[in-house]
Amino acid sequence: MSGDVGDDIVVPAASGGTRLRWSALPSSLRTAVESASGSRVVAERSASGGFSPGLASRLTLASGRRIFVKAMGEACLPNGPQILRREACVLSALAGSAPVPRLEHMVESDDWVALVLEDVQGSSPRQPWDHAELGQVLSAMAALAATLTPAPIAAPAAAEHWQDEFTGWRQLAASDRAAVTELSPWAGDHVDELARWETSWTDAAHGQTLLHGDLRADNMLLTADGVVFVDWPWACVGAPWVDLVLMLPSVAMQGGGDPEAIVTSHPLTQTIEPDAITSVLAAVTGFFVFGSLQPPPPGIPLLRGFQRAQGLVALNWLRQRLGQADLARN
Repeated sequence: MSGDVGDDIVVPAASGGTRLRWSALPSSLRTAVESASGSRVVAERSASGGFSPGLASRLTLASGRRIFVKAMGEACLPNGPQILRREACVLSALAGSAPVPRLEHMVESDDWVALVLEDVQGSSPRQPWDHAELGQVLSAMAALAATLTPAPIAAPAAAEHWQDEFTGWRQLAASDRAAVTELSPWAGDHVDELARWETSWTDAAHGQTLLHGDLRADNMLLTADGVVFVDWPWACVGAPWVDLVLMLPSVAMQGGGDPEAIVTSHPLTQTIEPDAITSVLAAVTGFFVFGSLQPPPPGIPLLRGFQRAQGLVALNWLRQRLGQADLARN
């Protein structure tokens, strides 16, 4: 394998491959959701995107009202209930001040947690990316960063939040160089250099902005009033441009164009030192590549393929940036 991503790349769906359905939830949790919502559920449409193995469904109530419900228990993901509790805290704090879904209720039953959210009237960006929709999203991200600076709620610093995940190149350099070379001969030849770049990401990502931490096309909705950003359990505090850099590999993979052209022209990155962007890009690329070489996590069989595709696109972008840096030094 060359490690270079061409136009013929097969873009995997942004889906973990499994989703719980309403009927599979414990009856006590279903009763609690219906009681909180004031009506029984009569119809369900499961969300196709996202990697959680839990429930994520638009539910129609007997009253005619629609809600969106997310639910997980320890059985489907060991830390699933805590993930939803964390998201509930973020959504509650941001209500009315940021374009996020309104949390109506959080209900618990045994070791299960469900979030009852407003049913946002919108749709995910088209895939491959539409140029106008991408422009709308990129503008909305700049506005979101301004709204969330300084961070309006307490959240972990980015350096703490990703301290274990953003060590991929160092782990691969120490234990699995052959696998890196098989995926990308260029990365195999430069794994030590990539590990060095990775070590400086924490200083580069330092800042005072509340970051989403997991932005992709499947975590946003285009509505008549603008872009609504959904799925907030991974919020952390860092530099305002970090969400943009972390998202761009998926944008490029899904037909959104050259990530370097976007990062060069975007208002969030206009005054940022190039090496800072490169270090964060190196860290997330190592995260994707290392993750893609691991066995699939329980309940999320399609995750590794999605990470691999993003990793290869990110590698191409990182190789381009490192080549430009070398030319600048010479």
